[in-house]
Amino acid sequence: MKTKKTLLAAMLIVLVTLGSGLAIAGNCTGNCKGQHAHFGIIHTLKDLDLTSEQKTQVKAIIEKYGEQHRKVSEELRATHAQLQEAMFAEQTDEEQIRSIFREAADSWEEEIVGLSGMIGELKKVLTPEQLEKLKDFHTNRTQCMQKFMEYRKGRIEAFLDS
Repeated sequence: MKTKKTLLAAMLIVLVTLGSGLAIAGNCTGNCKGQHAHFGIIHTLKDLDLTSEQKTQVKAIIEKYGEQHRKVSEELRATHAQLQEAMFAEQTDEEQIRSIFREAADSWEEEIVGLSGMIGELKKVLTPEQLEKLKDFHTNRTQCMQKFMEYRKGRIEAFLDS
């Protein structure tokens, strides 16, 4: 359980760090253009050529998970703000930072579980071709994130070497 929470916490740090950078970066080349601000599955659905019946089913699935997503997103924004405040406080309180981080890890776990449930239901509605398109989008997005991390690492190294 501790390893799982540690992994989730590490993922949260990466996402918080990348989130702001990806939103402003625009430095990814190739097929990555325009994906920096689109972390959600919903952005991809418009490219899947859904039938009207599929749209109705997808809408119901998204609405089912939407409230949970909004709640967890708000919790994550709040814990992010608390982490920022604690990290830049006059006196650093490691235990406070760890406590806030554990809170964020719990929220992030709920987000991932909810997203997995939503994707599981979407798989039942989409055709094999649409599922392949969806997987390709997420594979491409992962590659873009990796390119951005390499870009960012290069900029940090350049700064430190100057």
